[in-house]
Amino acid sequence: MARVALVFFAGVVGISFAAIFVRLALPAPPVTTGFYRMFFASAALLGWQGLRGRPQGLEPRAALFALAAGCCFGADLALWHTSIVLTSVAMATLLVNTTPIPVGLWALVVLRQRLAASFVVGTGLAIAGAVLLLGISRSDLARTQGALLALGASLFYAGYLLLMRAARVRGAAAPAL
Repeated sequence: MARVALVFFAGVVGISFAAIFVRLALPAPPVTTGFYRMFFASAALLGWQGLRGRPQGLEPRAALFALAAGCCFGADLALWHTSIVLTSVAMATLLVNTTPIPVGLWALVVLRQRLAASFVVGTGLAIAGAVLLLGISRSDLARTQGALLALGASLFYAGYLLLMRAARVRGAAAPAL
C-alpha cells in the first residue's frame, strides 16, 4: 500500500510541474518538449512491459481505437504545450483541464446518461472561473490564441479518453498504451 501511495505521489508531483517545465525548456519549441516527454515515458512503459513478460495483443478494432487515441493525445500535447508558451501557465492549465465538460456532454448526448447535479454545478463553476480568468488577463492576440489552443487541447484529450475507453472494452489498459 505504501508503494502505491509513493508512486501516486510521484505522479502527482510530476504532472504538477509539467507546464512549468515546458516554460523552463524555452527556447526549445513546445512541440519538441512534448515529443521528448512522451519519448521518455514510452521508453519507461516499454521497459515495464518487458519486465512483465510476454506482451499481450489487442484485437484489430481495439488497436484502431488505441491508435486514434494516441493521435488525439499527441494533438492534445502539441496544442497544450504551445498554449503554455502563448499564455500564462495558469490559464493554459485551467482551460486544458475543462476536459470533463466535453466528456460529460458526450455522455449526455451520445450515451444518453443523466448528469449528476454535482457535475452540472462543477461545470458552471469551472466555466465561471475560466471567464473570470480570461477577463482579468491582458487581452492581446497571443494570449487569446493560447487560450483557444488550450481549449482545443481539452477537446483532443476528451477524444483520447473516450477512444481509450473504447479500446479497453475487451482488454487490459497496458496493451492499449
